[in-house]
Amino acid sequence: MPRAAPTLIVLAALAAAAVSAAPAIAQVMAQVMAQNPFPVLGVQTNQASTNTYRHLPSREMGDAVRIEVSAAALYDFDRGQVRADSADYMQQAANLIFEKAKGPVRIECRSDRGAQAAAQKLAAQCADAVSKWLTVQERLTKVKFTTVGTAVPPPAMPNPNDLYAKRGPSLSSITIDFAKK
Repeated sequence: MPRAAPTLIVLAALAAAAVSAAPAIAQVMAQVMAQNPFPVLGVQTNQASTNTYRHLPSREMGDAVRIEVSAAALYDFDRGQVRADSADYMQQAANLIFEKAKGPVRIECRSDRGAQAAAQKLAAQCADAVSKWLTVQERLTKVKFTTVGTAVPPPAMPNPNDLYAKRGPSLSSITIDFAKK
């Protein structure tokens, strides 16, 4: 018990120092608030963050790997280029190809946009753009890519008598197939 008295004195001294420092801390806070009258608060929103990780859907089938993604997630048919926000998918695909591909990589793009000939042309452009992105942006220069564009029929039109009918989902997709090492 002889140590209790010195400990009590030290705690009392620290409390007195904190009380005497309180005006100095308040003065510093006032200066900070004067410099920035609109402080930034940590407000959460319902919007998804742009830094959220999206997992690339891939399937390993024995001696091959298949990556199948909706074309809307990777390619913008209106602009005719790979979407800028699909860089995370493309990087994951490039890593998978670099680590596991043996031989050529087949990129097939399916399009259901417009007439048969127009859809075929759009699909071929899509496959070429994905191949070019993987070669240039992801630097997969030692990999041989084969590209295929396929036109698929558009989804069936809804019943015109149904006021709440929705059009079926798009059948456009991008498939990347390769043999495993």
